[in-house]
Amino acid sequence: MARRTSDRFVINMFPQPVQMDPQFADNIWSTIRHAISEIMNRNISNLSFEQLYRFSYNMLLHKHGDFLYKGLLDLLTEHLQGVAALISDADSEDFLPEIKRQWGWFSLSLADVRDVLMYMDRHYVKSKQKKTVHELGLSLFRDVVIRKSTILPRLTGTLLGSIDKERNGEAVDTHLIRAITRMLAELGNDKLGKSFYVNVFEEDFLERTKRFYAREARLYLSETTCSDYLRKANKRIQEEHMRVESYLEPRTDSRVRKVAEVELISKYMTRLVDMENSGLIWMLRNDKIADLRLMYSLFRDIKKGEETLRTKLKDEVLERGTDLVQDPENIRDPASLINAILALKDKYDKIINYAFYVPATGSSEVVTNAAGSTNNAVGHADHAGATFEKRAFSSSGNEAALNVTTSDSSVARSSMPTSGASMSITGATNDTAVAILPYADKHPDKRFVSAVNEAFERFINSFSRAAEYISLYVDRLLRKDLKGSNDDEIEDKLDAVMTLFRYLHEKDEFERYYKQHLTKRLLHARTASSDAERSFISKMKTECGYMYTSKMEVMFNDMKTSEETSKAFKSKIIAEHTDMRGIDLSVAVLTTMSWPVTTAPDVVLPSAAVHCTNKFEDYYYGQHEGRRLTWQNSLGTTEIRARFKDRSREYDLYSVSVYSMCVLMLFNDADCLTYQQIADATRIPEKDLIRHLQSVSLTKYRVLRKDPLEKDVKPTDKFYFNDDFSCRSRRVKMQVISAKKEDERERNQTKGRIDDDRRPVIDTAIVRIMKHRKVLEHNKLIVEVTSQLTSSFEPNPQDIKKRIESLVDREYLERQKDNRQVYQYLA
Repeated sequence: MARRTSDRFVINMFPQPVQMDPQFADNIWSTIRHAISEIMNRNISNLSFEQLYRFSYNMLLHKHGDFLYKGLLDLLTEHLQGVAALISDADSEDFLPEIKRQWGWFSLSLADVRDVLMYMDRHYVKSKQKKTVHELGLSLFRDVVIRKSTILPRLTGTLLGSIDKERNGEAVDTHLIRAITRMLAELGNDKLGKSFYVNVFEEDFLERTKRFYAREARLYLSETTCSDYLRKANKRIQEEHMRVESYLEPRTDSRVRKVAEVELISKYMTRLVDMENSGLIWMLRNDKIADLRLMYSLFRDIKKGEETLRTKLKDEVLERGTDLVQDPENIRDPASLINAILALKDKYDKIINYAFYVPATGSSEVVTNAAGSTNNAVGHADHAGATFEKRAFSSSGNEAALNVTTSDSSVARSSMPTSGASMSITGATNDTAVAILPYADKHPDKRFVSAVNEAFERFINSFSRAAEYISLYVDRLLRKDLKGSNDDEIEDKLDAVMTLFRYLHEKDEFERYYKQHLTKRLLHARTASSDAERSFISKMKTECGYMYTSKMEVMFNDMKTSEETSKAFKSKIIAEHTDMRGIDLSVAVLTTMSWPVTTAPDVVLPSAAVHCTNKFEDYYYGQHEGRRLTWQNSLGTTEIRARFKDRSREYDLYSVSVYSMCVLMLFNDADCLTYQQIADATRIPEKDLIRHLQSVSLTKYRVLRKDPLEKDVKPTDKFYFNDDFSCRSRRVKMQVISAKKEDERERNQTKGRIDDDRRPVIDTAIVRIMKHRKVLEHNKLIVEVTSQLTSSFEPNPQDIKKRIESLVDREYLERQKDNRQVYQYLA
């Protein structure tokens, strides 16, 4: 069998590129050069771009890339030199249009050249790290044309001159300016890597802007008010923004705005704010909401602008508030003072909500220019405030008081704007209309809210009687005899007064006063609404914790239990036919440590009243073995039937205090008694006796006659039964003359009781901290105790030090032997 010879397949290498004949390369370049020249002259109808592409491809394939690239560079340079000459020769009116025209043609032509030399861009330029055709063209147009000494200064000057004309109200061709500035931006960066637009135009533009507004600011200030100046400044700043949008680069917006803000606002910020009869203070006092809003929007982004407004606002609120708490007229009337403070708070809440606000995310605020416009808005203001936590301590016991209904008809009506009030906002009357956002689309600037809160907190706590006055105001709101207020109005006012409560440092002091006033409302049945009472207690609990209101809730429970006890007692009296001397007795049994009662004076009651109280004690002790009752006669009220003119006139005197009843009952056996005789017979404390004698002899219903008829009561004064007493109504309400606020002696007593209450609270805080920390340095212990108690009151460091010493003496703590400033807890 013959062997078969296999076929062999051989792959040969590509032959080496054939070097193009130099003469042939010159011929091809000559063709390409002619074509590019035609393209630059926009004579492209007879050109074959496909053929030109193949020519450039072949030159690169045969290693003539350097030749092609240099030829393009020389050709473009030559062409642009001619363009520069044309532009230089243009007259003033045609100068910018000629640049625009030449740039437009060159840009179109360069795109066509780039298509022809696309292969060079992709391969030669990339490998040699040279500029692309497009980049080369831009750099040459920048350096050969625009940078020419006869063009660049003229170009910059013409642009800036046109902008100055527009600023002065003249019409200019904004489309032309936009084309030139866009060209400068498209020319990229110079050799140093800096934006050509910035280098040759923007920096000069900003400097020109600075000088323009420096002059204009001085002119405005010399002839306008603050409000007018702000509106003009805002108009100018908005114009600069529109100018950028119209024909400058977006990057210029923030820079030109900053220049305008510095020259128009920042340099004169203090002067504007302090302008007499038109500055910030004037705006605040005259509720110029729109002007305040404009000032805030202009100052907000300026260095120290917002801080300047905030500081001035805080100082103004503090000054206004301090004036209120130092005004003798206000100090004489707690309701007037608190109403004034609430009105001030409401005023600044509205100012914050409608002037010093930040648009919510996704919302926009429109500030436009509209001649002759005014600004109006209707909205709602919310009160702002901090949240606090409170702690208190309670214990239990039992006391009793006579319970009779009374009221005080001397309460004046008061009204306060609430958070639901509508509000008209006015301010801008010329040039600028500020569209104020709906409340849902904005939120108050927290820093301004804090500034107002700090001012209120400071001036309220500078007034030593703030806690007492706020409690008196709440007492007036919650009393039954406050006419003309429905539940919703009372609730709104209670919400408003809670903002003041939050500012109080001495919340334990408010608690004591509030319980005193609550005691009178509950025992004298003056509460207008149990729901309102419990609502306010709930608000305090939310702010301060359940311990703060625990005793108040016990007081309400005591009243409910007392009502049931009185019903059971009366049922027993009826069932057993017990002789009560014609007296219908109701008793409120109070838990000792929950009610703000003091040691009861030993007053001499009429025998019939003593008989009745004894009967109740017998019943109560039979029901509750081991308890003890102490009668608080100063808290009770009675109803008495009185007869005058030989029994021909009969009246029912109601809301008569127990002390007044003791005095009046003496005149069943005497027509005339001296002050001293009455004092000896009743043993009523001197101050209380004088007040009650004045109430029955010097007020509208004078059951007794005083001799002499003077306000002051002296030991030698005589009192007569007024047999000529008469009244249209058979039922006569007898009111006790009482100070609506404490005198100095009573205040000192209250202060002493508050200090007594604070001692165990401070002790508890110290022990709690030391039990946890075991060992702690003196100053750190002071700081921690203060921090824990701030929600209830601000303890004095000296008081804390005294309590530490007391705990050391009682062996709860001890000092370390090697460092007397360090305490150690003793388990």
